[in-house]
Amino acid sequence: MTLNMKVVAPIGILVFGLAGAAVLVAAKSSVETEPPRTPPPLIRALDVRAESLKLKVSTQGTVAPRTESDLIAQVSGQVVEISRKFANGGFFEKGDILVQIDQRDYELTLATANVEVAQAEVRFAQEQEESKVAQTEWEKVGEGVPSDLVLRKPQLAQARAALDAARARYQMAKLKLERTSVKAAFDGRVRTKRVDVGQVVGPNTPLGRVYAVDYAEVRLPIPDPELKYLDVSLHRTGEAELEDGPSVEFHADFAGSRYTWAGQVVRVEGEIDPQTRMVNLVARV
Repeated sequence: MTLNMKVVAPIGILVFGLAGAAVLVAAKSSVETEPPRTPPPLIRALDVRAESLKLKVSTQGTVAPRTESDLIAQVSGQVVEISRKFANGGFFEKGDILVQIDQRDYELTLATANVEVAQAEVRFAQEQEESKVAQTEWEKVGEGVPSDLVLRKPQLAQARAALDAARARYQMAKLKLERTSVKAAFDGRVRTKRVDVGQVVGPNTPLGRVYAVDYAEVRLPIPDPELKYLDVSLHRTGEAELEDGPSVEFHADFAGSRYTWAGQVVRVEGEIDPQTRMVNLVARV
C-alpha cells in the first residue's frame, strides 16, 4: 500500500500540473493584447491677460536748486540796513529788500536831473514858439524858399536833443536810486551772507549767495542698457523740457526718518559719459 502511494502521488501532481498549464494556455489565447499606454503629461493651465507693467530703474543723485546765483550790488555806497531774512539759511520772498544802500547821494542826483528836465522842456517850448514866429514873419515879407536856419530848425532840433538827454539822465538817476534797494528776484533761501551794516560796497560787489526754493533738480545717471526701459530719447527736438517724462520716486533718510517725494524727468543731457557709459537724466522734485 505504501509503495502504491509513492508511485501514484507524483503521477497525480504531474497530471494536475499539465492540466493547469493547458487551462492557462487556453485562457491566454482568449485575451486580446493591448499596446502599452503612455501616461499624459502633467500641465498647468493659466489664464493669460495682457496688461501694462511699470519697469523700475534704480539710481541715485544729489539734489540741487533749480536757480542759484550771487546777490550783487549794482551801485556804490554804504550799507545802512540788512533784512533779518538775509542770514545764512534764511527764507525770503520775491521783492523783499535784503540789503539797503545809502540813498542820499542818489536822491540828490535824481532831484538835479529833474530840474534839468524842467529847464530843457522850457527851452524846447521856447524854440518851438520862435520857430513858429520865424515861419510867420517869412510868409509876410520873404520870397522864395526859406532856409532851415531862418526858420530856426537847427535850434529846435538842438533843444529837442537836449530835452531827450535830460530825460535820459533823469531815468538813469531814478534807476540808480532804485538799485540802492537790493531786492530778491525770486522766492528763495540764503546760502551765504557776505556783507553787513556799515560796509562800503561798489558795483559788482558780492553781497551773498541765494537759491530758489520753488523746486529742485536731481541729476540721475542711468546705465546705457537701461535706457530702453524709459521713454526718453537723446535726439528729441523742440522744447527744452519734457512734458510727459517718466515719473520718479525719491527716497532720502534724514535725522533717523525716511522721506519720500514724487518727481518727474524733465530733461535728458545730450551726451553719454565716455567713461561710465551712462546718460544723465534731470528730474524735478
